Amino acid sequence: MQYYLSGRLSQHLLWLACVAGAVGLLASRAVVALAPLVGFAAVLANPDLKASLPRYFRNGAALRAAALYGFVVLSGVYTSEWATWRHELYRGLPWLAVPLAFTLAVPLGRGSAWWWAACLCWAPGPWASLPWAST
Repeated sequence: MQYYLSGRLSQHLLWLACVAGAVGLLASRAVVALAPLVGFAAVLANPDLKASLPRYFRNGAALRAAALYGFVVLSGVYTSEWATWRHELYRGLPWLAVPLAFTLAVPLGRGSAWWWAACLCWAPGPWASLPWAST
């Protein structure tokens, strides 16, 4: 319970979303698609979500990204290609989820960012066999 109340759960979920997005660009599209869902879980794990909610509505960039997604939703009124519209609706979810996650989740600590970046750069993985990763 202390892990949740201290906000560490939200921070770790947000880091996991960032790592999944970065690694997914190199490894798999499915991981990239799951990253915003983990970011949304980080928002739900914020113990002070109610106090953080006004921050989202004061963030102009997040509201503009939400407006872009709103236009995609609104385009469902006049479309005849429902399958394409649903696909575009799914593809546009990061425009809504990523700003939401970075605005409402517990902010990431400064010191831990360098540690995670070092782990990504030096950890062996599926991207180690790429041409630019060979030493």
